[in-house]
Amino acid sequence: MQRPEPKPSRPKPSRPKPSRPKPSRPKPSRPNDGKPKTNLARRARLVGCAALESLLPRGCAACGAVGSTLHGFVCLGCLAAIEDCRSRERTVAPELGRAELVAAPYRYVDAIRELVLRVKFGGEPRLARALGWRLAEDVVAQGNAVEIDAVVPVPLARRRHRIRGFNQALEIAKPVAVASSAAGRSVPCLDRVLERVSGSGPQSRLGAADRQRNAVHAFEVRNSVEGMRILLVDDVVTTGSTLRACARALHHSGALCVRAAVVAVSPAPVEANRVDR
Repeated sequence: MQRPEPKPSRPKPSRPKPSRPKPSRPKPSRPNDGKPKTNLARRARLVGCAALESLLPRGCAACGAVGSTLHGFVCLGCLAAIEDCRSRERTVAPELGRAELVAAPYRYVDAIRELVLRVKFGGEPRLARALGWRLAEDVVAQGNAVEIDAVVPVPLARRRHRIRGFNQALEIAKPVAVASSAAGRSVPCLDRVLERVSGSGPQSRLGAADRQRNAVHAFEVRNSVEGMRILLVDDVVTTGSTLRACARALHHSGALCVRAAVVAVSPAPVEANRVDR
């Protein structure tokens, strides 16, 4: 008698073993240098510094006196000295296709000269913003703010920017952009459009011919300005060679038109009133 064959046994499904969580080992802490680790922390730190600064009495950026100040920067006494330097004549080039000098409220003498030199060589960007507000009022009062799409400061050479710590033309341009936006349009301040690629020496030590040679092909356009109406901003114009070089580069990159605004005009003989392309 034959025995029945045993049925094949089916393998039992294997059940996964419950995984036990491994004990987490604390990561070695690295010494903190006092720097924020995230952008959020960095912004919070900046906001905190700004809030603390707003609680402290702010003196005049020119003389340091604590009291009534214009735009929180300049006291009325220093404002009177600044206004004594106001230019009685305005130089405007009406031809289309050229950069018009649309705002130059002061002569580069006395109080204005002292303030500009303190900005450049005394490391006082707050004072540059005070001058920027005075220039902004002049730009808006003439109605030029509604005719621009962007404010572009004249750039510094990288080496001089590292030494100075800031670009005074940028600090002057910021209030101009804010005031122009308040006039009804959003006008950005574009500080990365132009770059100085040569001529890193100070222009103040050069004559008219040397300034012109130093500024030719000294600037390049890094971002698109196609079809834009640009307002160039600088602190002082003497011969106009720097503004001409900047305007030439912007026009060659497709800017629709270029205008210029400066805080002061030097009383030295100006090579050309018109800021040529």
